Amino acid sequence: MSGQSPSIGTATVDYTSVYDPDTDFDVVYTHATGRRIAATLAPGQRILELGCATGAMTAQLAGNDREIVAVDRSAPYLARLEARALPGVTMILGDIEHVRPDGSFDHILLTNVLHEVGDPTVVLRRSADWLRPGGQIHATLPNPRSLHRLIALDLRLIERIDELSERGTRFGTRRMLDADALAACAREAGLRIISRGGVLLKPLPNATMAALSPAALELMEQLADQLPEHCAMSYLTLERAGG
Repeated sequence: MSGQSPSIGTATVDYTSVYDPDTDFDVVYTHATGRRIAATLAPGQRILELGCATGAMTAQLAGNDREIVAVDRSAPYLARLEARALPGVTMILGDIEHVRPDGSFDHILLTNVLHEVGDPTVVLRRSADWLRPGGQIHATLPNPRSLHRLIALDLRLIERIDELSERGTRFGTRRMLDADALAACAREAGLRIISRGGVLLKPLPNATMAALSPAALELMEQLADQLPEHCAMSYLTLERAGG
């Protein structure tokens, strides 16, 4: 993280009536992240998805005799997930900071949600308690060091690397954490980093990125491995320390 203190909001924002996870450009990040996570799954595993929204990622992971427990605070979002009729999916309506799912899990997903919670370390620590031996947590966050933000900083369109955008504030962002800060939260929660990378190279704002061709977006996804610290999303895979 930069030397500046992160900006932290004080209230949960309900943006579900004005934000569509299936049509906003964010769905490009969702699908790119889902492809990475899906590559780590085995048939028959049990998965906890915290903050599933309408199930765009759930649909990429369901099947192969897997059981997915999908949690979201929005009943309309969960209704759209239910309409997908995905095999092996159980839904829970609740806030990810307080939900108490039954049993343990091979994989726990915290994708694009930790910037909206009161204390990311607490959520990570609670999640660690639900991991089976050898289980993994997949955590992603919008990256304040994304290439498009570095450009904006150089052009003086933003004053600090961790400055909240108008869009972010409107949609419930409480803070901007870079990969180092997320890793520190994970270690404080008793987790060990298995891998660290990025999702989708993003040199331009969302509206301009949305105008790119599918081939260009695929290239940006492939380039993520070349500049992982400057991708749109930071992606850490975690396990409980000591096993």
